[in-house]
Amino acid sequence: MRRRCCNIPQPERRQRLQSSLELGLHSPFFTPAFERYYKLFDDFEIALGRSLWLVDEGFSLAELGYAPYLTRLRHLGFDVLFEQHPRVAEWSERVAKRPSVVEGVERWLNPKYLALFAEKRPEVTARISRLVG
Repeated sequence: MRRRCCNIPQPERRQRLQSSLELGLHSPFFTPAFERYYKLFDDFEIALGRSLWLVDEGFSLAELGYAPYLTRLRHLGFDVLFEQHPRVAEWSERVAKRPSVVEGVERWLNPKYLALFAEKRPEVTARISRLVG
């Protein structure tokens, strides 16, 4: 991982990644990142009030583009985002069941990372609950 950080030419991005890897939930970048996700979920909730999908009336590249992030947020324990945004929760379930998402995302998940996420999940969930508390 350190090698990957060193190869990032932009100092700000390199510092953000290093801090996130070394400090995890205690990185000064964690709370602002969570707040951006919360705002994004607010925006999704509004859009999904007009349609079952983000764009028009069907599954689109927008859903496909967000699928890996939705999957990762669930694995990491960001459940409160989904709990506080019921339309997003339903939509993300529809997205996750799409054959293209199963093939393009779910199939490639690393069991070692999933085990690590499961181990860290209680700590993440507690931290996020405090942020939205």
